[in-house]
This record gives sequence, C-alpha cells and structure tokens, in this order.
Amino acid sequence: MTPLRIGVDARELLGATTGVGRYLGELLRRWTERDDWRSRRFLVYAPEPLALPLRPDAAELRTVSGGGRGTWWEQVHLRRAVARDRPDVFFAPAYTAPLVAGVPLAVTIHDVSFAAHPEWFRLREGMRRRWLTRRSARSASVVFTDSEFSRSEIERHLGVSGGRIQVIPPGVAPRQGATIETRDPLVLYVGSIFNRRRLPDLIAAFAVAAAQAPDARLI
Repeated sequence: MTPLRIGVDARELLGATTGVGRYLGELLRRWTERDDWRSRRFLVYAPEPLALPLRPDAAELRTVSGGGRGTWWEQVHLRRAVARDRPDVFFAPAYTAPLVAGVPLAVTIHDVSFAAHPEWFRLREGMRRRWLTRRSARSASVVFTDSEFSRSEIERHLGVSGGRIQVIPPGVAPRQGATIETRDPLVLYVGSIFNRRRLPDLIAAFAVAAAQAPDARLI
C-alpha cells in the first residue's frame, strides 16, 4: 500500500517550544509510533534544521531556507516547496497555511481572539492575522480546533461552515512513574504574559478565593 504523504509546517518546533509547538510535537510523535505508522509518511518543513527524534522511515525533515520564519517564508518559500513536492495533504498546526499551493489543506485554528477582540492586538498585526487566517480557513478542506466554543467562534467570525470544522480537544501525555502527592492548594498559570490573558482578573479572583483557603498559592 502506498503511504499517504502528509506535509507539515514545523517551524513552531524551532527555539523555545510554545503551546502550539508542544501540540505539534506530540502529534508527530504519536502519529509515527502508532501501529499503522507505515500507512503515512511525513514531509516535515522548517526554515532551519530540526533535531526531531522521529524514525527516518516515517518522516523526512526538510529545511526550506529564506525569508526568516514568518508570513513571507510561509507564503513564498514554504508554498513553493509544497507545490514542488505535492504531498497528498498539507497540515498547518498554527492558524495559517501556504495559500495556492495546489494541495488539500488541513489547518488547526486554536482560537480567534484576534477577530473576536481586535482591540487586544496592534492594528497591523490584527489585520494580518484576520485576513490570513480567514483565507486559510476558507481554503482548507478541514479545520481542526480545540473546543466547541472555538468552533462557534470560527463559524461566526471566519465564516467557515460547521461541517468543515472538527473539534479535537488537546490531551496531556502521561508521565512515567508519576505519583500523587498531597500538597497545599495551588493555582497555576502557564502562558505568555499578555493583556488579553486578563491576569489582573486572575489575581483579583485569587484574592477572593484565598480568603477561604489561606494556604493556597498562585504561581
């Protein structure tokens, strides 16, 4: 059986891994370790060399240099590479994809805060995100997202029909040998410090909760 060739935009795995990078890394690891891994072959594209521990008979790491790693790289250099290689489908894990590449697209859109709350973003950055994500979503054969709430937001703000949106909640990889420990109550925030994450509201809410749980900590 000829394996399905899946192109992947892997630039989120460069440098300090973000949430999207962790999401993509786990997908690639699991896709290439499944019992049916021989039915797929991944073409993994990045603007710089990647050191990924993926079996070479399941994935090809391809460096596409030129133009940094932003929109110009995506829409010019990556698009040309994808058009040349012509995988059976191209997967973009971070909102946008190379347009007019001539292959079916699958795009993950984790949220549309830039469309629902444009005031949270600088004018030029917000316009770029809205235009390119909308075009990518409308060009995609399927749009993946993380929750039913995000599905409704994508339908409302990007004009994508619900039939083309698949909700797949993200999971957490189990820790080997992990044990349950008794500890003081803990509220943990993990993420970049942006105004749109509403951290002042979190701190104010924790102050209210701490009155009932004085041993609690916010980290």
